[in-house]
Amino acid sequence: MLAFILTFFLGPLGLLYVKVMPALLLFLVALTGYFTFWVTTAVAWIVSIVWACVEASRRHRASESWRASTGDQGIPVPGYQQTAALAYYPGQDAPLPPPGWYPDAVDATKVRWWDGSHWTGDAQPASQLPPPGTARPDLRFPPPAG
Repeated sequence: MLAFILTFFLGPLGLLYVKVMPALLLFLVALTGYFTFWVTTAVAWIVSIVWACVEASRRHRASESWRASTGDQGIPVPGYQQTAALAYYPGQDAPLPPPGWYPDAVDATKVRWWDGSHWTGDAQPASQLPPPGTARPDLRFPPPAG
């Protein structure tokens, strides 16, 4: 919907939301409208609206497909936005990162435990990071409360 609104009001410049080079090209075509009784401007405007809607829809479908294929992996733990082990892109066929402590995306002063398949509630100050190869979270630090 945003792609449609942007291109409806801004024409080829609204296409920058989803595609850069086609937007710039259509903008140049639209500028020639002064010499063609604004016909090329109207055509460039309509093409940019259609192109933006199709491209935004394609990207949305790809994103939804990726999220469905990752199960819980594509959805952050409520209250957190961990991305250290979730930085995948659609079509990537790589294994998940190994278990370990990763920087907490919400609080840079903490590290959070990734068990190899999902984030746990275990966190601790980054200054007390255990040595590499630690097999499990340090149980001296209880999981955060709700």
